[in-house]
Amino acid sequence: MKKSETKNKLLEVTKELLKSGCGINTITARMISEKAGTNLAMINYYFQSKDALLKLVVDELISEEFNQSAIFDDTEKSAKERLQEILFHVCVATIKFRELTTVTIQY
Repeated sequence: MKKSETKNKLLEVTKELLKSGCGINTITARMISEKAGTNLAMINYYFQSKDALLKLVVDELISEEFNQSAIFDDTEKSAKERLQEILFHVCVATIKFRELTTVTIQY
């Protein structure tokens, strides 16, 4: 596997584990590396730690949630109304991903 393929596979597998309902506290580095078919050390090589990998994937999941929303496309509303919608969406996403966002707080 090429370097970029290995890194992308680790990201993909971690995202799959989170989306499949695996609790963030139950996912282990060994679980990720085995499912990705890579050496366990590759997680630290590419991401410095399992927590940093999880944080990156959680950020990506939340970003996807925001990109699916049309709140940024509505330019007919006032800036105040758009800001209120964005803040509301942040709260909804935080609640939806409450277990995942606890990992990102320290970052």
